This record gives sequence, C-alpha cells and structure tokens, in this order.
Amino acid sequence: MGRGYKEYPDEMVLITMIKQYNLPKETLEKAVNQAAEHALNNGWDLSDESWELPNADILYTFDNEIIDAYYRRENPNVPDWLKKSITAP
Repeated sequence: MGRGYKEYPDEMVLITMIKQYNLPKETLEKAVNQAAEHALNNGWDLSDESWELPNADILYTFDNEIIDAYYRRENPNVPDWLKKSITAP
C-alpha cells in the first residue's frame, strides 16, 4: 500500500514520495538540477519564490521539525535553537 497525505498529514508530500519510491538523494538532486537548467535555458526567472528548488540536504534529514522550520519560515512552533541553526550563515 502506498503512502499518502491522509496517512501522513504532518509530512511534506515530497518526503512521502521520496520514502514511497525509495528515491536516492542523488537522483533528486540530478532531477532538480535538470529542471533548473531547463527553466534557465527557457528564460524563466528562478528568483521568484514559487520556483524555490527543493533542498535535498534539508529534505533527506527526514526530520519534520527541521523541514518545517526551513520551508515554513513563520512557523510559530519551531524552537528558537532550531531557527538559529537554520538561519546561521
């Protein structure tokens, strides 16, 4: 049986898919790089937030707290120590 949003409502859909299909990090990174290259070659503006590319280093922690803190910057439930560690240069 596949993994789905109803079974894992607190999990990012992309994480659910990575787990369900046992997608290696390198495969995701290659696909993201290909998508970005295609977009740039077609003159698309990747600086727009809607084009934020998945961050494999964050996603492959499989830690919902870290993932939520990174992707939901205004999440009030993220502990201060985690906010500082993610926003540090």
